[in-house]
Amino acid sequence: MSDAVSISMLPARDGDCLFVEAAGFRLLIDGGRPETGLEVLPAFLAALPVRSGKPTIDLMILTHVDANHIAGMLTFLADPGGVTIGEVWFNGAEHHARAADFFVKPPAPEDEADGDPEDLNTLSVKQALQFDARVKELDIAWNKRLKGEAVMVLPDGDLPRVTLAPGLGLVLLGPPKQKLADFYPDWEDSIRAFAAEAEREADKVLSAEPRIVPTGENLRELAGDAEAADRTRPNGASIAFVLEAGKKKRILFAADAHPGDVASGVERYGGQGRVSFDAVKVAHHGSAKNNTSVLIDRLQSPRWLISTDGCGHGHPNSPAIARIVLTSSEEKLLVFNYRSKINSDWDKADLMEKFKYSACYGDGETAVTIRI
Repeated sequence: MSDAVSISMLPARDGDCLFVEAAGFRLLIDGGRPETGLEVLPAFLAALPVRSGKPTIDLMILTHVDANHIAGMLTFLADPGGVTIGEVWFNGAEHHARAADFFVKPPAPEDEADGDPEDLNTLSVKQALQFDARVKELDIAWNKRLKGEAVMVLPDGDLPRVTLAPGLGLVLLGPPKQKLADFYPDWEDSIRAFAAEAEREADKVLSAEPRIVPTGENLRELAGDAEAADRTRPNGASIAFVLEAGKKKRILFAADAHPGDVASGVERYGGQGRVSFDAVKVAHHGSAKNNTSVLIDRLQSPRWLISTDGCGHGHPNSPAIARIVLTSSEEKLLVFNYRSKINSDWDKADLMEKFKYSACYGDGETAVTIRI
């Protein structure tokens, strides 16, 4: 069987919705915003060839509780039509609790949130409870390959490895057990605080701080700006991993994970120094706080995938892309699934020639697919 890997970034506004196919295995990562799950994802899946005796999606991973990742999953699962799903990976309240060595009583039916698809734009525990309930209603296997336990990485020992199909494996880089434990005690309060913080950060990016346009003269200085790392708890609980296809191909999916955690996981995975990947799904839509030099200096790749239309938080941040452009790989391709006022700064012939990279853009209507 071929070890080719196909990665499609669906138009998911400021979120992630990724479809990966390799070794006859289909993987869906996150669901973007509500309209992604209502329109974009169903249309994409409907165009796939039907596989006899196999589900439409072998594994669906919801990386973390964040509205631009979970909302589309909820609208999609509300009416999946004829789509079948073999397994779901997601860390719910019980998994966070186990990581914190607590026992949590499941919520009573009267305490569970309503399944109103109109109320999916706000980051909240309500969405996580809706997802939990819907997965159970549809009787989808939950974290089955991990025996129902949390998707997480322990501080010592080997990184968890899971065989998805012959010739296809997955190596977990995060979240660390401690980040799940940190997020559990004040789960709801943390999410609401994060939502408020995200709005404040968006205001800073879009209004208070002028956007710095990259040039051949300021790029190295720009790469040194905004080095403060993300510390928000929901992002710290992100599922990050390496997908291995055949004997040589490996792709890094960083979700919205903290840069230090991904860097630590990469070191455990590939040793010290820069570790090579065939493609990197850039963390947190190109946020400078999730793509600090601590992380980018550990990575080398010819392909960097950035999923966002730039709304809300002004992603991708120029310092993050500057760090990527300055990596040692001689041939670098920046793959954007939208063209925006922000990311079009990188479509300049003089910059591309000087720093040996190229850029391609999606139309914002259809998926951008790369094949490795």
